[in-house]
Amino acid sequence: MLALAQYGVGLRRLAYDRTAIAAGQWWRCYTGSWVHYSFSHLAMNVVALALIAGVLLADLPWRLWLLLLALLPWAVSLGLWYGQPQCQIYAGFSGVIEGLLFFALWRAWRRDPWLYGLALVFFGARLVYEHTPWYDPNYLQAWIGVAVAPSAHLAGALSGSLLALIGVGRDKLVEIR
Repeated sequence: MLALAQYGVGLRRLAYDRTAIAAGQWWRCYTGSWVHYSFSHLAMNVVALALIAGVLLADLPWRLWLLLLALLPWAVSLGLWYGQPQCQIYAGFSGVIEGLLFFALWRAWRRDPWLYGLALVFFGARLVYEHTPWYDPNYLQAWIGVAVAPSAHLAGALSGSLLALIGVGRDKLVEIR
């Protein structure tokens, strides 16, 4: 993400763009998660990623990290494509971050159901709130340069949950190390 920001490889060529994807630029379904609207947007996503990685996924094998980082951007784009057809352009890592967060919380839930169950309820309630009329997706626009994309968050959260619940990363089901 930092390399794309630093070298200016941009939104124009890599963002999720429904029209361009429909015209055959399918890679945008993956690369859209890796480009950002502003340095502030990028910084917010990097900090969130570092917190999740350091607190909840510190013991995750590197191959599982690669698998998640390969699958979640596609899942977010598919969620936008089928679940939010009015979304024309999307860029940012927040959908993937939601996927990683929910994957991590479900994974940790097995260790401490009360603590991580409460966290799942809290973050699940936040997702529900993001889809109510009371939520203002523009509350960060002055800082990050774009409205928040609740549909990308939902697609990521559902995808991360699904991956955790089907057992991706469990030694018994998938030998990833």
